[in-house]
Amino acid sequence: MGRKENIQGIIRHKKTIDDLLEQKNRQLAHRFGLRLEQYKLLIQLKEIIEEYKGGKEGPTVGEIAKKLNKSQNTMSEQITRLEKKELLKRGRDSKDRRINRVYITKKSDELLENMENQAEKTYLAHSLQKLSDEKILILHKCLEELLDCMKS
Repeated sequence: MGRKENIQGIIRHKKTIDDLLEQKNRQLAHRFGLRLEQYKLLIQLKEIIEEYKGGKEGPTVGEIAKKLNKSQNTMSEQITRLEKKELLKRGRDSKDRRINRVYITKKSDELLENMENQAEKTYLAHSLQKLSDEKILILHKCLEELLDCMKS
């Protein structure tokens, strides 16, 4: 097989891996009573909320919407659905009672941690464990080089 065919094969394999991970994440989210989109949004929200003022104060729906490049109405609806599942909560701003801020709940933290642990155990890490140490080392080095090429 030539260089061009090998590159095309790598691209196909990467797409297949992405599709398999997406499918596994969808199944995992479903097991925990979430849609995949809600699971992904919860991960993004956790990062945004933790980054926002060091996690001491939650962002507003508008600030989250801007950060995720979504409309405020869409974001508000999605946050309300997660709030009904007790995964997020809204609270009044301490200085301006007209402003509502969004916070991650303890239930959400526990759910995400549990899902992350299951995800690691169930597919990607489990699949990599089946490779020899030598192949893992080669794959790791090749992926590092590819990342370096993509960043430059």
